[in-house]
Amino acid sequence: DMAKSSKLVREAASEEEPVMVETSKEGRFTICWDPLDGSSIVDNNWAVGTIVGIWDKTTGMLGATGRDQVTSIVVLYGPR
Repeated sequence: DMAKSSKLVREAASEEEPVMVETSKEGRFTICWDPLDGSSIVDNNWAVGTIVGIWDKTTGMLGATGRDQVTSIVVLYGPR
């Protein structure tokens, strides 16, 4: 919901809903995230986390390389 309401985000997708959604034609960035990466291993008490990738609207995410990425964010939760 935050991506949809941000004027900076042009398009967004998540691992749970892997379809690019246009959020703001004037937006500058394309973002993609996995809200709970590693969720299948929670029972083993291993760390899980959130991964976010941000690309400029000129390249977008599809077909982009690591050098095209503006920044990324990794947040770790755990182990419990």
